Amino acid sequence: MWSCARHFAELTRCTALPARSHSATTGTAFLALLMVATVSVRAQEVDPDFSVTDGIVTVTTLSGNTLYIGGPFTHVGPQTGNFVPIHATSGGVLPGWPKVNGSVRAVASDGAGGWYVGGFFTGVGGLPRNNLAHILADHSLDAWNPGTDSYVLAVAVSGTTVYAGGYFSQAGGQARAYLAALDASTGLATSWNPQPNSAVYALAVSGTTVYAGGAFSDVGGNARTLIAALDATTGMPTSWDAQLGGYDGVYALALDGPTVYMGGSFYAAGGQTRFSLAAVDATTGLATSFDPSPDNRVLALAMSGSTVYAGGQFSTIGGQPRSQIAALDATTGAATSWDPNTVSYFGGVNALAVGGSTVYAGGYFTGMGGQPRNNLAAIDATTGLATSWDPYSFGGVSVLAIDGPTVVTGGDLSSVGGQVRNGIAALNATTGALDSWNPDANGAVSAIAVDGATVYAGGLFTSIGGQPRSGLAALDCTTGNATAWDPNPSGGFATWVHALATSGTIIYASGDFSSIGGQARVGVAALDAATGLATGWDASPGLYSIIRVLAVSGATVYAAGDFTSIGGQSRGGLAALDAATGLATIWDPDAGGSINAIALSGTTVYVGGFFFDVGGQSRIASPPWMRRPAWRQAGTRMRDSVRSTPWR
Repeated sequence: MWSCARHFAELTRCTALPARSHSATTGTAFLALLMVATVSVRAQEVDPDFSVTDGIVTVTTLSGNTLYIGGPFTHVGPQTGNFVPIHATSGGVLPGWPKVNGSVRAVASDGAGGWYVGGFFTGVGGLPRNNLAHILADHSLDAWNPGTDSYVLAVAVSGTTVYAGGYFSQAGGQARAYLAALDASTGLATSWNPQPNSAVYALAVSGTTVYAGGAFSDVGGNARTLIAALDATTGMPTSWDAQLGGYDGVYALALDGPTVYMGGSFYAAGGQTRFSLAAVDATTGLATSFDPSPDNRVLALAMSGSTVYAGGQFSTIGGQPRSQIAALDATTGAATSWDPNTVSYFGGVNALAVGGSTVYAGGYFTGMGGQPRNNLAAIDATTGLATSWDPYSFGGVSVLAIDGPTVVTGGDLSSVGGQVRNGIAALNATTGALDSWNPDANGAVSAIAVDGATVYAGGLFTSIGGQPRSGLAALDCTTGNATAWDPNPSGGFATWVHALATSGTIIYASGDFSSIGGQARVGVAALDAATGLATGWDASPGLYSIIRVLAVSGATVYAAGDFTSIGGQSRGGLAALDAATGLATIWDPDAGGSINAIALSGTTVYVGGFFFDVGGQSRIASPPWMRRPAWRQAGTRMRDSVRSTPWR
């Protein structure tokens, strides 16, 4: 059986476990079985090419070479890693680039089609690299390997020197606090050593001057608050002093001839009151007339002619309401009429880049320029409207850079370039590729069962497969269209089908309903696979019961969840029901808690959930998140236990 899911925001595939029959894996049932697997089989490797999702995967069902997945996700995409080159026109992900296995916080072009990448990672393309790497134009990883002992947040290239800033204390084989110059050929640290006393967030180079912004107050024994101009030869601060006031930091720098633009969180610059965004003369350090006064942090800057583009967490800037992105007059700081109006629940715009008549933006957002856009957008520089460019990023974008027809993005990304799949999708189990099958549920799918050419789906939706269906539907496995089968469950707080199991001509369903298939059935029912009508089978669990899992073995239906009675008997969270009558059999493990997972193999029933005793035995391990797997041999004693967070 396949048993591996990333329960935060994606799906992934691990090596196959020893074959076992498994009739039901839903909700954290799947996660619980994963926990069983990780104890019994430790040598698992994640398939780097398997598709991922932008939301939780709560159910998986394997049928032949097709893996059906369900959950509260809206997109499925390729597993791209955290450094992703994208075509600037089509928005397609450019293939063949090595994957970075951690967060990317800085990128810089090497001028020859390749990229220097900084962040917080330990490998690139399967090879060890600590926080800094050089990827060549032919997509190979350069031998260049300076390594740092902590985050790299800024990278700039000048000739044969690569400058890096961040939180590190070691770089290029030498002690280098927060800022270093590295030989572009060897990766070794040069003698250049400014020694700021705190983190560096931004870097920019102009001729023989290196500008550094960050959270420091001293550089090489010289007082410099949040920003400094450093001699590219000696590493010592020049006499230039922008006199910033504040304690947070400078996060973004942009150079335009004789002017240094800086964004961050501060209250004074160049001898004037300036909030979070300022322009300072590159010779005197005095503030210019540019004064946008945003009401919150500025995290990104980009220049284009007489326009300064700013991104961040602000809601007003340049005298106008602007949500997290704005175009400002480079002289006065007044906002232009350009207004893409970012839609974001948290985060904001972290990265900007300008290419011709297009402004590219990255960050944490769900809409921009009048269109839904997930963390990446391209905006027309004249109208402020979103272009058709829509790569769709799973995860926040921290950096953007442009080199010819390529837009490079980095951040905390699991995938870029996903396709719409609402609630349910089908993947090729061998390659991990997304199938064209697309029933398009308007809510989460939490149960999937396959019988021949039919895929049964249960969940919290009101339409699927192009038809109105209340929480339960039968889908054609070729077209994804809903068939005429419609038991129409209803009642309960919200009609939600939690579990499904098939047995011949019968479909067993459980969930939050009080009627289904034309009959009164509370919480669980048996349905005719041809007509959708409820049979006479009626297990009648107690009031407020939740049955999360169903599994069938011969003439027995196993039910698990949160209940104290079912099938006419007292049963604690786990029961065996007669498949003909719905009555409880004598099998009674009496779990002292909720059961979220069942898997069957011969005469053995494997269970997992949140419980402390089962089958008359105490089953508590410590710590709670490392509970070991539970199984019960039918008619005998329970041998071990598993505990995981309940999922409804």
